[in-house]
Amino acid sequence: MVKNTSRYVLIFFLFFILWSIGSAAVKSPVLPPPAAVFSHLKQVFFSKIAIHATLSMYRIFAGLFISVLIGSVLGLLMGFYGFMDRVLSPVMYFMYPIPKIALNIPKETFYSIKSLGAGDITVFKEIILPAAMPELLTAVRLGAGTAISVLFFTENFGTTHGIGYFIMDAWMRVNYLDMYSGILVLGGIGLIIFSVVDGLEKIFCKWKK
Repeated sequence: MVKNTSRYVLIFFLFFILWSIGSAAVKSPVLPPPAAVFSHLKQVFFSKIAIHATLSMYRIFAGLFISVLIGSVLGLLMGFYGFMDRVLSPVMYFMYPIPKIALNIPKETFYSIKSLGAGDITVFKEIILPAAMPELLTAVRLGAGTAISVLFFTENFGTTHGIGYFIMDAWMRVNYLDMYSGILVLGGIGLIIFSVVDGLEKIFCKWKK
């Protein structure tokens, strides 16, 4: 944990050093210095940005929750019950991507616990869920990155609220301090989401090194 925190701090430090150097070299409002952006962000966050950031986070988390709930349940059922796999696979292939967790557990894994008389619930609890969880969290990471990218564009056309809209609106108004403040907030949202996923992995995948 300390090692990861130190690495993040170092990366952020180097990033802002390069940003400062670039701003000093360009000497243009298009690339303001990071100190000015942070100062501006502190001033306008609660009055202008917070509502946009809140709505964007709600959309991302709601979308991820619904997709993970539906995708993981279908994937687990398809991986365990052959008839469901035969019925649903054509639909999943057509819709793409299919729930990859349906494909990651060899049949031999079930033999030992089945021979001891374990029922379906026990098999799900002791084998399927632990084996599927790393793949599921990886899918959430990939989905979160895609969601943030897509959100940025969709909020420019489908709504007048959201951090994507705020950034593009600031760009259209040539308000670069607002624009970079929004970009920092969008990056912060991504950092929060990936940190949450990392935390869930440490909780539910303690066995994984």
